[in-house]
Amino acid sequence: MAKHVCDLYELIRSNSETNLQRNWKEVENRVKTQLPLRVMSCVQLASKLTSHYKAITPSKGQRFLNSIGHCYTLGSIVKSELRILQTLDYHILITTPLTFLETILEILGHNDSRAQVKLLHDASVKLLDIVYLKFEEIYNKLCMAATGENCIKDGRQNLSVLTSDLMLLAVSVIGAASYIVNQATSDVVVEQLGLITQIPVDDVLDFATIIVENTL
Repeated sequence: MAKHVCDLYELIRSNSETNLQRNWKEVENRVKTQLPLRVMSCVQLASKLTSHYKAITPSKGQRFLNSIGHCYTLGSIVKSELRILQTLDYHILITTPLTFLETILEILGHNDSRAQVKLLHDASVKLLDIVYLKFEEIYNKLCMAATGENCIKDGRQNLSVLTSDLMLLAVSVIGAASYIVNQATSDVVVEQLGLITQIPVDDVLDFATIIVENTL
């Protein structure tokens, strides 16, 4: 939406200099009106990337929009999806912690048929949400544990290194989930996670402990 609004503003600025304020107000109102459609289209695209057989079809999207009081044709819904793709230059395949998390769990389940992968996945996804809701607090504690300094105030570079390590985040979230799901087998799971990712077990435990402490 940020890029979409910037593109619209640049278009108005370059083509309607004399009536910029009036024209921009009209564009603003149109953007506000279309916002539910754009949100639905983003969810629709995300559904196609994550689950091909449960993807949100235009007709499903239309029914949802109708249920919240917005009437759009199927053609409008398809055009909205295309507009989002064009605005993003079709760059929508972004690597996220969830990609790492689900890949690691697949390997864990393959290596150990006794692993409670389904329970771990459900708990891990919820914990990942919590990590992002408490992002600054959790990562500052991790930075303090790793470097002894307050990264928010003094160690921005260290904080950047830690937050960019999506593998560490994913494996630590799974480690925290394993503790919540079954404390008796948590140490075994964390050891296997270390073998899969080659991340030191102590690093996984440090981060997982911080996640658990900020959850329970």
